[in-house]
Amino acid sequence: MDRKSLKTAIIVLGLIIAVIHLVILNIMYFNQNGIPNVIFTLAGLAFLVMLGGVTMDIQFLAGKETQKWLHYVFIALALATVLGFFLMENEIGVAGLGYFSVLIEVGLMVALYMHMQQVLSAPEVVETEMAASEAEEDAPVQKAVEVEG
Repeated sequence: MDRKSLKTAIIVLGLIIAVIHLVILNIMYFNQNGIPNVIFTLAGLAFLVMLGGVTMDIQFLAGKETQKWLHYVFIALALATVLGFFLMENEIGVAGLGYFSVLIEVGLMVALYMHMQQVLSAPEVVETEMAASEAEEDAPVQKAVEVEG
């Protein structure tokens, strides 16, 4: 898969998992207990934060080493939720949705790993693009100074 397809897969799978945790599981838990579940809420928010960190072009997260660790942490988050499901499977009573969620999370982990390999093997494109945009921003200022001088 190319980098753009992997990024799209990560976004789609990550959003599905975030919605499952933030909305669906919380509604089910609320209907049983009368309050939302803090763990599901935090997991859903963590998926959204990690999704943004991995897929958005944020300047201070652009380095290869930072991207590598963001991918590893995102994979660890997905793995933790899979393990959490199998540890709590009997207590939460969401077998069908849980197994569907596990399949999505395994796909997400595979896509994240493949994307990380492509990010690490690619040249520093982000820094080049930032340098080009900074040069474009400086160019009009230099021209204005030359005209005045």
